[in-house]
Amino acid sequence: MKKIGRYGIRGLLGRGGMSVVFKAMAPVTGRIVALKLVGPRDEILIDLMGMERLKELFRQEAEIMGSIRHPNVAAILDYDLHQGRPFYTMEYHSHSLGTVSYTHLRAHETK
Repeated sequence: MKKIGRYGIRGLLGRGGMSVVFKAMAPVTGRIVALKLVGPRDEILIDLMGMERLKELFRQEAEIMGSIRHPNVAAILDYDLHQGRPFYTMEYHSHSLGTVSYTHLRAHETK
């Protein structure tokens, strides 16, 4: 099984311009988490900003997200480095927005 830090990777959840998000398993608890790893999609971003600046922005994102406490925002659980690249883990929720919205809509229709 591929690992990032001490987390076992279970699959790819998504990819943005600056990072990749994986479904992962925490080593001790076996808890499924979402793991976000800095990894720009395009080398141009690295050329324009520099990898050190991207790493700093990513760290700031983790810090800001970690300070937010709200039932609709996934909590940040951990922050670490893997081969010099930062990553953080957060709560994993398996429901898609479409599924949640449809459930919400159906609940209101039946009342």
